Amino acid sequence: MGEGEHRTLRPHRLRTSGLALVSNIEREQATQGTPVIFLTAKDTPKDVIAGIKAGARLYPTKPFRPDELLERVRQVLPAVPDSRSSAQLA
Repeated sequence: MGEGEHRTLRPHRLRTSGLALVSNIEREQATQGTPVIFLTAKDTPKDVIAGIKAGARLYPTKPFRPDELLERVRQVLPAVPDSRSSAQLA
């Protein structure tokens, strides 16, 4: 992938947990430092802490407000263009 390209990995399609996926991302030299954002329904304090400790930059839980989520993602991924609307996330 070239610079500026983003790839979305969905753990349920990879047959692994999100926590395991983050560990793998951090372990591999080519992907170390890749910003990870969990968007999940798992909202217990234990789940949130586990996600953050695993390396998630954001751990928003469902339900979420699209505009708020978009702004939080922009703070983590400054390359997200401002022209995208929150309607595209809904």
